[in-house]
Order: sequence, then structure tokens, then C-alpha cells
Amino acid sequence: MPKLLVIADDLTGANDAGAQFAKSGTSSFVSTNRQPNFAELYERFEVVVVDSESRHLPADEARSHIFSLVSRARRAGIKYFYKKTDSTMRGNIGSELEALLQASGESMLCFVPALPQHGRTTRNGIQLLGGKPLHESAFAHDPRNPIRESRVANILAQQSQMPTRLISLDHLGELHLSAQHNGFVVFDAEVEGDLRKVGEAIKRIGRLHVLAGTAGFVECLPDLIEFRKTRRPDLRYRLPMLVVNGSLNEVSLQQLAHAERSGFPWQRIAPEILLASDGAESSLADTLVNVTGDILSQGNDVLLRSVRHRDELSSFAATPAASGLSHLEIHERVARNTGRLVRRLLARSHVELLLVFGGDTLVGIASELRWPGFLPHGELLPGITVSEVAGSNGLVVISKSGGFGAESVLTQIQGILKQRAKC
Repeated sequence: MPKLLVIADDLTGANDAGAQFAKSGTSSFVSTNRQPNFAELYERFEVVVVDSESRHLPADEARSHIFSLVSRARRAGIKYFYKKTDSTMRGNIGSELEALLQASGESMLCFVPALPQHGRTTRNGIQLLGGKPLHESAFAHDPRNPIRESRVANILAQQSQMPTRLISLDHLGELHLSAQHNGFVVFDAEVEGDLRKVGEAIKRIGRLHVLAGTAGFVECLPDLIEFRKTRRPDLRYRLPMLVVNGSLNEVSLQQLAHAERSGFPWQRIAPEILLASDGAESSLADTLVNVTGDILSQGNDVLLRSVRHRDELSSFAATPAASGLSHLEIHERVARNTGRLVRRLLARSHVELLLVFGGDTLVGIASELRWPGFLPHGELLPGITVSEVAGSNGLVVISKSGGFGAESVLTQIQGILKQRAKC
């Protein structure tokens, strides 16, 4: 029986969490099943990570799902729970943490929202990105989860009535005074070492069973909770690589622009392919699959993308195929057609290495190809995770959240993989 259940609200975040355990030799499985059978399926894993796909759900629906998932896990015998949250505070964070705490049977939940490795820090209870409050960053304009608030307690209060207490780094030594607090305890952290100090303080007061935070704090857990260690066989990297971008984050778009300037081959996915109900089976899609497949068959990496700049989004949504679709339906159809397109390409070209930008895109692909989950192997770069698709005969998937990575990340990944493919 797994010892720890980690719940993430999107698939790239789930893979990110699983990768942190893989780095320490702790066996983990990332499930794409929102209601996994803990008792029957995962006897050989210490950690199960579940993608709840709840970031964009109504708050009450997200709360109900997390409560049900944690309740089932408790009945199956799991003792430790971790709610992996987005470091830019997107999603149903208040309702999901409340559901976790209520279902766990505990009275206090420790929440560490910082991810210093990527410039996301918490100072005096305010979430910062590169030193700037979140509501002043690019995430204020996120197309699905615009951020209007930077104070963590206020974000939690939007969806929960649980009392929240802030613990600054200067007062970690007094954490024992909060050991009987009912509700949430939020911790400041500004550098990676702060995460470990916070973790050790939480362990001293015996409050490790119900936690929440980013993948940065997940990385501390193998040093705080005793897990069996196993060694997973090394992955084999077989080039070429198919890259699929579905992220509209400005960081991702800049990364793709850099790759284009560097000569990285790319193909545009026309709006009609992504937005028509049968777009991925159309003659336009046939041409794209054939051209892209030819590039791959020649041993060259290739990138699939839709827009190059955010100012193209209005014309993209104005495509006749999008007529009558809501904003949510557009997102869902794009993800589904992207998945169908990738399924066709994998069947044609037999590619064994796939790089995906964006959680919604990865879900669309996993759903269309009916992947049961992922076996995490670690990170190529911070925030760039690498996994094997469970039951796939060696298909390797590299995934990245939209806002992660340097501008040159795609060419960096390409260089790393070429070196590893030679080994």
C-alpha cells in the first residue's frame, strides 16, 4: 500500500511532484485516473500522485472531488497526504485545502506555497514572482485563472472559512505554540534552504500527515518521511523528438520564439484543425501529419505550435469553426484535437520521445491515447520532468508547465537529449 497520496490539480504539476520522489529513489506513480483503486493497482509504489484535473472546476465541485479522493485513500490505509498547489496560486486552492483537511481527520494543515527555484517566494504572507506581487505579474492576465490577489491568506479566504495563521521564518522556533491551531498555517520561504528549515520545524511538532505546497516542498519530503528506496532502470532516449506546445503563457511563447530563431524546425497547427469537431481528421490535418512525419522520419526534431504571439488569439477564436463555442469549450476542443493529432503522428512516425508544454495539452494527449499514468524518472532541468508512459514499451514524455524555464530551454533540452542518446 502506498504511504503517501499527492494530489495535483493538473498533469504537468503531477509529473513535477512525481519527479521529486524519483530523484531520491522513492518509487512513485502518477495516475491519470481521477479515482484510482489504491488497494489493487499500486502495491509496489511508495507514493501515488493523482491528477485531479480540478484547477478549472467550479469550487464546490473541486471541494467534493478532493474530499472523496482523500476519504477513499484513508479507508485504503494511506497515512500521509500532500496537496500539490500551483506556485502562482491558480486554481481552487482554498476549497481544495479545506476538503483535504476535513477528510483527513486532522485539525491543522501546514501550507508552504513558495517555489524559490523558479523565483516564486513568500514574504510576510505575500506571494511574489521575481520579487513582484503576483497580481502585478503576467499571471494577472492568465486566460483561465487571472490572479487578482497576492496575499496568501486572502486567496484562501476566497473559498474557505478556515482560520489562517502566518509563520514567518523568524518565528519558526515558536511553531510548537501553533501545534493545536485549527485551520491553515502558511509559511514564508525565500530560498531553497528555507523550505528544509520549515519542513524540519513541521516534523518536530508531528504535523507531517497533512501538508500542502509546491513541488519545491515536495522535494523535501523524502528527508522528512521514511520511504523505501528503489532504483529504476535508466531510460533510453531515442531521437528524434516531437515537441507540442499548447501553452499560451508568455514565457512559453518567448521560448518558442527563441527556438525558431535558433533554427528549430516547426509546423503551425491551423485553427481549423484545433477548433472543428473533426479537425484532427480533416484534409488539413492529413497534410500536417504527413509533412511533420516526413521531418521526423529524416531524424529531425520538430515543434508543433498554434499561435506565435498572444495578439493572434482574437483572430484564432474568431475562426468560423469556433462559432457558438464558449471559452471553456474552445479550450477543451483544442486539447482534444491536439491529442488526436499527436495520436496520428505517433502511429505514423513511431516517435518514442515527446516533449509537451502545458498541462491541458498533456491531458488531451494522455486522454486520447488512453495512457493510465506515468513512471517518473526525474528532471532534465528544474521544472522540466521526464517520465515513461506506463505500459507503453518505452515511450518517454518530457513535460513542462507554461511558466517554467529559461528562454533557451528548448535548445537546452535538445542538447541534453543528444548527449544522453549517445550513452
